[in-house]
Amino acid sequence: MPFWITAYAFSPMTQIGDREVMNTTIDSWEINLSALVASTLDAYGSQFEDEIELFAVDCHPWNGILVLAILTVAEAESNPELNDTAEMAAWKYYDFASELAEWEPASKLSSSMREAYDRAETDRSVVADQFLRACAAAVSTAVVQEALTKYSLADTFRISVSHPDTGQEYVTT
Repeated sequence: MPFWITAYAFSPMTQIGDREVMNTTIDSWEINLSALVASTLDAYGSQFEDEIELFAVDCHPWNGILVLAILTVAEAESNPELNDTAEMAAWKYYDFASELAEWEPASKLSSSMREAYDRAETDRSVVADQFLRACAAAVSTAVVQEALTKYSLADTFRISVSHPDTGQEYVTT
C-alpha cells in the first residue's frame, strides 16, 4: 500500500512541459517525473547514436537529487565494473539531461522531494523508499518505454533505479 505524502505537502508546480499541474501526492509527482523523463529522452535521442546497455535514474531524496544516466555497451565492455549502478557517476553520460531545457522542470520535482523528505522527520526512510519506488514506476510507464524505443538498445538492455546507499533495486522488469 503506498505511503501518501499529503501530510508533507509539496510545493505547487505551475508548468511541466506543456502541462499545468499541482503536485500534492507521490502519485502526481510520479506522473510528472514520467512526463519529464519521456520528453527529455525524446529531445536527447536525436543526439545519441551509441548502443545503450543501461538507463538509470539516480535518486537521492535526502539531497533533492534526480539525475538521468546512460551506460553504453562500449563503455560497459571496456570497463565491466561500470555495470554496477553504484558506479554510475563515472559513466560518460551520467547527468546527460542537465544541459537540456526539457529537464529544467526536474529541479522543482527535486525540491519538492527534498522538502517532503525533510518534513517527514521520523518517517524519512519510508518517504525515501516511496520516492525511489515512484522513480521506478515513472520509468516503467508506456510513455518512457516509447521514448526509449527511439534509441539503439542492447539485447541485454535494462533500466535501473537503485537505492544509492543499499543498492536495493526498485525496477522489477
